[in-house]
Amino acid sequence: MLFSALVAAFGAQAQDSENLADIFGLKVEEAEKLFEESVGARRTMTGLVLADLLGTTSPERALEQLGKLPSETLREPVVVAYASAIRCSAFVRQAQLEEAQSLCATAREYVDDTTDPFLKARLLAAVQFLAIRQGQLGEALEYAFEAERWAAATGHPYVEATALNSIALTLAFS
Repeated sequence: MLFSALVAAFGAQAQDSENLADIFGLKVEEAEKLFEESVGARRTMTGLVLADLLGTTSPERALEQLGKLPSETLREPVVVAYASAIRCSAFVRQAQLEEAQSLCATAREYVDDTTDPFLKARLLAAVQFLAIRQGQLGEALEYAFEAERWAAATGHPYVEATALNSIALTLAFS
């Protein structure tokens, strides 16, 4: 509910029908163009999605994208949680697990506070990724299955595919 309210507030400069999951469906190139054309809070939400998309291929670019976001909107709880999850995943990819652990802890705290399926699936995926790298495969699989359940609730193909891939990744490591 909080997430929906924040997205509604952030979306004042966006079309009424557009939401975070819609933005997430863009290709990286389209998201980069939308990011450059956006302003204010809208730019922050678009930037977070772009950083998340870039995180699938380049943690450096994802972290660079987060660095471009306006700091005043990075204080909102939903933004802090999402940005923490993205940074956590980036640090895990770079094998910097100590840095990733504190960021994932922030994301993990927020998982219980939100009922938004999109955000819940993305936060759980980041936490699950760290659990794999720490060798906590049972815990990682639990996060992966929970992320998949929430991803299915979004009805968004990319989010669902990402969650299913995280289950396969966890099983491959076990």
